Amino acid sequence: MTVNKRQNDKKLGSTTDFLDDLYKSGRWLSKENLDEIMEYCASLGSKRHQWVIGLCQMPMYENTSLAGFDLLEYACESAHRHGMRFDVIFKPFEGGRYRLAYRGSFPLNFPRPEGVPFIVGKKGLISGVDPFAAKNPQMQHALRPQDAYDPGGAVKAIRFIKKDADPVNIGPEDFTIWFSNSLTGENIQKYEGPVSFQNTVQYRPIPPYSDLSCRVLELGSLELPEDVAVVKVRCDAHSGPESFQNTEDSLVELVNEEGHSLPSELMPPTIPEKGLERLRRAARSGVDPYMTHPAVKPLIDDTEEFSERFRKMNLFRSSDSSRARPLGCGIGRGSEIAVMRGRETFHPGVLNPIYPQVREHWLNTLRFFTERNVDGVNIRIANHSSPLERRSYGFNEPTRAQMDNEGNYEEAERINGRAYTQFLEDAAELLHSFKKELGVHVHGLHFAMNERITGPRHQSGIIPGNIGWEWRKWISDIVDFAEFRGAFFLRPVSLARVVDRIGMAARDAKIPFIYQSSRGGGVVSFEGPFSHLDWELKNVVSSHPDITEYNLYETAGFMRLNDDGHIEGSGEFAELLRKHTGKGLSV
Repeated sequence: MTVNKRQNDKKLGSTTDFLDDLYKSGRWLSKENLDEIMEYCASLGSKRHQWVIGLCQMPMYENTSLAGFDLLEYACESAHRHGMRFDVIFKPFEGGRYRLAYRGSFPLNFPRPEGVPFIVGKKGLISGVDPFAAKNPQMQHALRPQDAYDPGGAVKAIRFIKKDADPVNIGPEDFTIWFSNSLTGENIQKYEGPVSFQNTVQYRPIPPYSDLSCRVLELGSLELPEDVAVVKVRCDAHSGPESFQNTEDSLVELVNEEGHSLPSELMPPTIPEKGLERLRRAARSGVDPYMTHPAVKPLIDDTEEFSERFRKMNLFRSSDSSRARPLGCGIGRGSEIAVMRGRETFHPGVLNPIYPQVREHWLNTLRFFTERNVDGVNIRIANHSSPLERRSYGFNEPTRAQMDNEGNYEEAERINGRAYTQFLEDAAELLHSFKKELGVHVHGLHFAMNERITGPRHQSGIIPGNIGWEWRKWISDIVDFAEFRGAFFLRPVSLARVVDRIGMAARDAKIPFIYQSSRGGGVVSFEGPFSHLDWELKNVVSSHPDITEYNLYETAGFMRLNDDGHIEGSGEFAELLRKHTGKGLSV
């Protein structure tokens, strides 16, 4: 049997997503702490350390007063001192804290101070954003015009769509309706007019099947003003929301008098107590100038005032009672659903590479990295900014100007994809002129939809829509190494096929192929378990001839700041790695 020579030459790498380490530690980390991170990674056998920086995080690196020193320069120097190569993982599409459909935005009734960057969306203020995106909101990924079309007329009916046709014990007496003509939640009024009720079974082309019959509950014959901006419905049925579920983009329909559906989106849920505490930790870290502004921080610290502003904005929608998993949303006992008429016109914080100014902005960021003596830059397209339907975005005016059919997804994808590839070509030329290397992340969602979660939470987000990811061209013609990310979205058989495809492309191009471990600091804790690590090393990495490096993602998942103020690494994590010593990994 012929054995690929790459089989026995595997290395180990490690990654720090510093914002996660910062949030978990609850304070800024010192130079000594950074040295402790590097020392532990080197002790595991890591030869390459990667440092994640999203575009919106650049102010915390440019403003050295936050850490008290040049954070990136010192991290790079420390990695080198511990015998590791140092690369930046740069996320050009990470433009703000618009987290996973809703979380991370502040109500529109929050202050809008001058001198700090934020983005005003229809559903909230997004803080912690890239200053360039804040100054150039028109360069964000734009909504497809057809998806924003509103046929007009007042809201005459509200329909709730169940994922199946199973009967439910919900009647008209279980519903209460409120409405407002303001997205800030002001002028909230209880609806006292006529309401008809229908409980029917109808066809809807929604996941998981294209021929699915759905239970539809309709509150009709409404006499609402035409200028209504948002409606809220409370359901007090005896059964819980788990008995009436659907994905967040399919649960509710607003309908006019002619029976035409009106564009709509669910409003953000109220932030639970745990989320408020996380916001406070973020504010204390100082990384978000909006949160630390004197007009904003007192509101975050005042639980009652903070909750009241969210209550108005979100019209009482409860994040706990109305978001039943795994499908994402439901109605039932105590659930409250607020629906905005209209769509978010931009994908907040996510810039479109079709603009030369955007590509130059990204290149200037790479220049900043080279000045800190990094060895390479690894471009990661994934982000945490997720509208409900990312595939509706990317139809900016310069893109549509090159299209024969302005609504054609494939045309938009090709045009935007060429622009993104142009950025990578320019990035390679720039980095190579400084004798630095360029790498790219190739994501599992390039090849398949998320197979682990049925709701839209990850299906719709993670990577921007309508950009043609020309990953084969990147690998064959442009970059110096490739990294696979996204194993956690795929079932084993799909994972094997994806790794084979990327691995073979990297082999043909004669460049290193890095496999990123499938669990990060947001999922794995210091205490473990680390069973995913054992499974991947045994069933994917050690046995795959084209994988040249296994990257431990991320340090926040296997290190912690102890009570003495020092970073310590997990002994269980290290022991598990030692089990695989001699199987091709340099640990």
